[in-house]
Amino acid sequence: MRRSQDARHQATHEALLVAAVGVLSRKGAHASTLQDVAEAAGVSKGALTYHFKSRDELLDEVLVRCAQRLRGRLSEALGTHPSEPPARRAREVLAAAVRALDPTDPEVAALSDLAALSRHDARLRGHVSLCLAELEQALLDAVVTPRLAAGLAPRVPAGAIARLCLGALLGAGLLEPPAEADAQAHTLALEKALAGLFEA
Repeated sequence: MRRSQDARHQATHEALLVAAVGVLSRKGAHASTLQDVAEAAGVSKGALTYHFKSRDELLDEVLVRCAQRLRGRLSEALGTHPSEPPARRAREVLAAAVRALDPTDPEVAALSDLAALSRHDARLRGHVSLCLAELEQALLDAVVTPRLAAGLAPRVPAGAIARLCLGALLGAGLLEPPAEADAQAHTLALEKALAGLFEA
């Protein structure tokens, strides 16, 4: 009996998070209400507040969920082609990262909105900063470190290169989804910019 109750509780919790991601991606965090999320999940507002005591608690869990899933997709993308030469690996990794940050994905849209909101919300800013630091480290490991290991000297600090790549990737995620040719052009531009940040 207790197991089925726990499973129901977990299923409702998950359904609420999925509904919240959908509502946030459509309406934005500033216009989304707990009632909107409850209606999208098909539960009462009381059931929602049983799982999440406040809007802040719900937003925190949505942020963590979206960030974890995005980190997972990026980690998968960044883990590709480990034995390739640094330039080819960078191209493949950047192309995979552009695909992983598809702005039509509800989790990417919700995370982008929460990141924008965090500029004026210190509580959210701390969560977003941790997430971005992890993504930056992943890019450093996958794109910059192999070039350093190959003996290429950076023209600027290595951390700045990873931050620039992350900023370009996230910035592209805020725009309308690119056509395949545009995604390829974006990847090529990132690749060329990256190459220019290392001594030949």
